[in-house]
Amino acid sequence: FNTLLNGPMIERNKKEIPFPEDDPKAFAMMMHFIYHAEVMEGAPLEDYYALRQLADKFGIPALQELAAGRIYTTIQKITINKDNFQSYFFLVEAYGTPSLLDKCLQFIITAKAFDLTHWI
Repeated sequence: FNTLLNGPMIERNKKEIPFPEDDPKAFAMMMHFIYHAEVMEGAPLEDYYALRQLADKFGIPALQELAAGRIYTTIQKITINKDNFQSYFFLVEAYGTPSLLDKCLQFIITAKAFDLTHWI
């Protein structure tokens, strides 16, 4: 940031650095972490995944660990049902989270929510 704002880059004159590809909520959470060394609890799972991606992108190990912890804690509290299954399964595909995959598969097996006879 220092180089962008104080170096020979175009952002020097603007005093602004655009990050259009990054999730604005996750970026705000990252900035809050940088200034306060904390990440709020109770955010949606998707926000913690986006935060983890930003922590990876900007190389912030402490935030990577904290975001991963929030992801794990949030997954433990989730109850999978017919209404939210697809959303959570999409997150499994996008981020490859084994504990969330386990919850989705457990839901399929125990709730008999889907007709699996054509798979047999």
